[in-house]
Amino acid sequence: MEHYQKKFKKADKLNCMFVVVLGEDEIKNGVLQLKNLKTGDQQKLTFEDIIEIIKKKND
Repeated sequence: MEHYQKKFKKADKLNCMFVVVLGEDEIKNGVLQLKNLKTGDQQKLTFEDIIEIIKKKND
C-alpha cells in the first residue's frame, strides 16, 4: 500500500471521502479495497458492497 500514499494524499486534497484500491491481489481474489479517507478505515469488499456503501453516504 505504500506506493498508493501519494495518490491517497491527492484524493484527500480533492476532498474525496473514499478511494478504491484495485491491484493484482484484489483482481485474483475478486474483491476491491475501500479506504475511507476521513476515518482511515479500510475494508476488502465486493464491487456490489462498495456501490451500496457509497450510495448510502451520498443520500
